[in-house]
Amino acid sequence: MTGTLPPSPRLTLHEVCTLAGYSRTTLEKRIKAGKMPAPVDRGRVRLFDRRAVYKALGMITEESQHGATIESENQDPWGAAAHALAQHHAATLHGR
Repeated sequence: MTGTLPPSPRLTLHEVCTLAGYSRTTLEKRIKAGKMPAPVDRGRVRLFDRRAVYKALGMITEESQHGATIESENQDPWGAAAHALAQHHAATLHGR
């Protein structure tokens, strides 16, 4: 049986930094400022809730947490390029 595993509901600190384009220091500052979610699991590896990170980065909207809708590029043409770049980074990060 071959196939791919579904993405984990958690992201590591490194994955969040790569996805957002932040250094670890910048991520820590944004967490303290309340602009990024705090890690949900503290231990040897700091893990973040995937949906909370995507929402903080503007990759998903509140509605998409309950459905499968992603922000429409027609609503904000200036945000479309940023959204596409974030999707590209997410796909690259997760090997899709």
